[in-house]
Amino acid sequence: MIVCLEVLIIIIKYLLLFLQTDGEPLIYNFPVPEDMGLDHLMAYTHQIYRKQRKSFNINLKFGIILQDIETKEYRYFYPSEVNNVLDHPFKIDRGNRLGLFRSVLRRKLEPLQYMRLQRPNSRYKAVLVCNVRFEVTLLDYTLGCTNVDLPDF
Repeated sequence: MIVCLEVLIIIIKYLLLFLQTDGEPLIYNFPVPEDMGLDHLMAYTHQIYRKQRKSFNINLKFGIILQDIETKEYRYFYPSEVNNVLDHPFKIDRGNRLGLFRSVLRRKLEPLQYMRLQRPNSRYKAVLVCNVRFEVTLLDYTLGCTNVDLPDF
């Protein structure tokens, strides 16, 4: 069974791309290293920030591999709409909001606890957080514009 898990991890890591379709948010998927922490998430956030020209809302979610403790089968839970880390997307309209985003993530996110909350039932145990998906919704304001007061979501 370990071979199946390794193959699944390889497939997920090499299929991670960023996409955009008309009217949809930008999607950025990144592999999660085994020693993932807040610094990794913020490095990905800075990468996304540098690519933007407009203010944006951002949220994230994780892809998780669980194992059935009775059958030893693995199950991948893709990052879906129902498992957003933040209750509402976080608005980034200037660079100094990244520090606040870090503080919000620190309070909201404890990876092992997050994995435990995503289990369908106690028959499954979390094996691995393998990817993080950031959803970025562009706003109609230039990044860094301070004359406009934007709502949080």
